[in-house]
Amino acid sequence: MDRNTIDRVLAVALVIAGSVVVMQGGRRTAHRSATTPPRASIVAPVTLPEGTPLTVRTTGEPREGRTFVAHLEEPLVKAGREIAPKGAAVEGQVVETDPGVPLLRLTRLLISTGRAVYITSSTVTPEDLPGNGGNQERLVAATRRTAAVIPIATVLHFELRTPVTISVPN
Repeated sequence: MDRNTIDRVLAVALVIAGSVVVMQGGRRTAHRSATTPPRASIVAPVTLPEGTPLTVRTTGEPREGRTFVAHLEEPLVKAGREIAPKGAAVEGQVVETDPGVPLLRLTRLLISTGRAVYITSSTVTPEDLPGNGGNQERLVAATRRTAAVIPIATVLHFELRTPVTISVPN
């Protein structure tokens, strides 16, 4: 191998290793690359126990037989670590248990790392909706006659029904 070939092989090897070789007047000088990735943060599992409260606000009108999207009203924090920030997306399902009466449950939570985690939550019915101010019976009767609609921006309160373990950075 000639000297130029050796220099090129050495330069490629150093670039691959995260360094750059600069030729200065025939001398080789190694410099750290600006593209060297930072050290990874330590990831540790956190378990959200059964009963963990999840308060969400709907962003659309949840309708029977469809999924709906809501957002956390407050950050989800456990052991001093943020699992999901305020406003994190939560997905749910609307199912019917009694003719015309919707039953809502949460099924997925988007956590701080950007990953979606499957969850099992308690259920919410029209009787559980906040702000009905004594109109619950009328709302339930109306939903039995027509397709049930939960208004946009409704705040709903759920709880986890099964624990979920999530890996999040420290």
